[in-house]
Amino acid sequence: MNIKPSPKYSFLPKQFGVVVCNRYPELMEKFIESIRATHDQLPSIVVVRDRNDASYGKDVEVIDGRLPFVFARNSNLGIQYFADRDIFLCNDDIEIMQKEFFPQLHAIGCAYPRCGLMSPLIKGGVGNELQDYYKAEQMPEDAPKEWVVKTTLHFPCILLKRRMIHRIGLLDENFIGYGFEDVDYCIRAFRGGFTSMVTRQLYVKHGNGETGLDRGKNYSVSFAKEPKETLSMQYFQKKYQYDFRPTGNNARVIDGGKR
Repeated sequence: MNIKPSPKYSFLPKQFGVVVCNRYPELMEKFIESIRATHDQLPSIVVVRDRNDASYGKDVEVIDGRLPFVFARNSNLGIQYFADRDIFLCNDDIEIMQKEFFPQLHAIGCAYPRCGLMSPLIKGGVGNELQDYYKAEQMPEDAPKEWVVKTTLHFPCILLKRRMIHRIGLLDENFIGYGFEDVDYCIRAFRGGFTSMVTRQLYVKHGNGETGLDRGKNYSVSFAKEPKETLSMQYFQKKYQYDFRPTGNNARVIDGGKR
């Protein structure tokens, strides 16, 4: 499915677009308002909505995702929409807290030529056991401004370089629902010659800003503790021969983490 941008936008390779997969309109409205409050000029935003008909103002583009819901597939629709731009891929349950957040994070990411993915710090519940997830409130003051992670990154808010996307492709849509498509993408980025990085200069609020998330059970926090493997877990296990049991020997699986 080819998605073409609105004629009112003109895209340049070094510009960026913000892609948000939206299942919960009430959370999305809060997220958009946080961007308006912190940016003098609203970035180009496309919302890929799922099972709702919400709109968020004339300056926010909205396209319909495909059913059944697959986070990777809806994300890819937004990535394709923005043609040659770098991408900020965001969840609808985050809030922006700092002035000019997106231009700042983009500038930091562009300062590192080998960087394919750049994450801010996260204030709130994040990650699974295969990911490095750095919480804003736990970061020591003497930590480096930016660093390359040893494993993979969680995707509540992530910068994806277009040069990397061109080389390694889109997210793997075989991950049903959500979960582990972010781990997979970081591994593929490493194998394609790119690094995954974190900056401590910026952060986003995820969920309610506490260890857990606002709604329901956060299956991404610790998949290994689930009594039944999710479909995404099953696919990841098959793709990488990963053993989710606590006794599993997985030292060789995340070769992307041997940096």
